[in-house]
Amino acid sequence: MEHAWAENTSSSYSVYARKWNSYMEAQNINKPCFKDAHNFLAKLFNSEQAKYGKAAVARSALSAILPPEEGFTFGNHPDTKKLMKAIFRRRPTIPKHTVIYDPDVILNHINSLPNNKQLLLDTPTSKLCTLFALVSGQRSQSLATVDTSFIDRNNHLYTIYYPSAIKTTQPKFHQKPIEIKHYPIANLCLNSCIDEYLSRTENIRENLPKDIVNPNSLVLSPHYPHYPVKSGTIAKYVAKLITSSGIELKQFSAHSTRSSTTSKATELGMSIKDICKGAGWKSENTFRKFYQLPIHKANNFQIILDQL
Repeated sequence: MEHAWAENTSSSYSVYARKWNSYMEAQNINKPCFKDAHNFLAKLFNSEQAKYGKAAVARSALSAILPPEEGFTFGNHPDTKKLMKAIFRRRPTIPKHTVIYDPDVILNHINSLPNNKQLLLDTPTSKLCTLFALVSGQRSQSLATVDTSFIDRNNHLYTIYYPSAIKTTQPKFHQKPIEIKHYPIANLCLNSCIDEYLSRTENIRENLPKDIVNPNSLVLSPHYPHYPVKSGTIAKYVAKLITSSGIELKQFSAHSTRSSTTSKATELGMSIKDICKGAGWKSENTFRKFYQLPIHKANNFQIILDQL
């Protein structure tokens, strides 16, 4: 049953599953009911000073563990909802940000960089990862699954297929191929960046061990032994370039590019339907609720943070 959860979900739930087991042992609970789980959430609130966000993760974990009562799952039970509302009012979790930086700041910085051939491999790698994030609206995890043999490089249109499951993949849904047109400014053209990157790493790829995982992965470590990198490392490459463009990442992560570029596309008149299709959201409400934010035009985003 645990394999039904995504890796990050399983990691988050397991923390509170262990605490729940310890709580049941301490209270000599053999057959737990919803009232016991409510007391457990109250203990997290009182003893561990848990804010609403952590209490919500614990509620979801318990909802996955406990059997239904009175026709309700634990998370949907009226008493659970009332308790969670009380926790929110007493100790709310405030959104990290209510505005987002303009992606033009990052693009202008990328355009100011020398040609890839004049740079050490670190910068072209960060540039590739960041341009992919901005142009596609995808997560770092999506780029980590891109295989060079699944990139159709045809004249002025490149098509990138996802050969393996990504976060949004479900039994009846998988991310459709991303089509990327050539852009007239070479330094901002993702297709040109892919070509140059593959050319720079051609000799490296030929000498990679054949038994490594994902030997045809698009993104390789710029440092020896140049193995394919995972999503967390790609996120670090993106964050590094965002920081060098003058945006302070005190309130943002590399994932912020997903909100920045899609919010900008909305301002420029792109339909919500097309944005969700490209970025991989099945529901338009997901974009509107969690990602669509007003664009702030300041070059140095620290100006906004100082005003919050």
